[in-house]
Amino acid sequence: MEIILLFIAGIVIIYFIITIVNGISGQSNSDKLGDSDKLSEVRGEVILSGIYYKEKVNIVLYSDKIVINNLEIITLERVIRANSYSYSKPLHSRTTVSRLHHHLQIYFTDLYGREKTVSCYSCRKFWFTGVYEEFAKKINKLVCYTPPSKPKEPYEI
Repeated sequence: MEIILLFIAGIVIIYFIITIVNGISGQSNSDKLGDSDKLSEVRGEVILSGIYYKEKVNIVLYSDKIVINNLEIITLERVIRANSYSYSKPLHSRTTVSRLHHHLQIYFTDLYGREKTVSCYSCRKFWFTGVYEEFAKKINKLVCYTPPSKPKEPYEI
């Protein structure tokens, strides 16, 4: 009986030590970014104004910012708009089998006022079709951007 009580007391002490160490070391990156404000998240290969990331990257939309890989932060005040599109591309030149490619583009101004673009793309299966589209719609809604509508009557160009 005493051995069981000592064992339980040891577990409780270890738990408190781990809790204290975590409290002293501070919060993790995701805690600092405010996971409670997370609105949406996408994953894909990213090109950020000419810089290609070799691994898959997470882009997370919060109520006040966009975070790329928990490192780069773009505040929504600097975001201009976002758009998404998909297209089909043949796997080989001699085959009719094709793969659907999905793209997401986020246009923003950098700290020096120059317009930059984050491009994210993926070749996922059918379930992935609307993810980038919904992400772009959420961004556009947060930055109050409405895409230009197509005219319903003929017009001169």
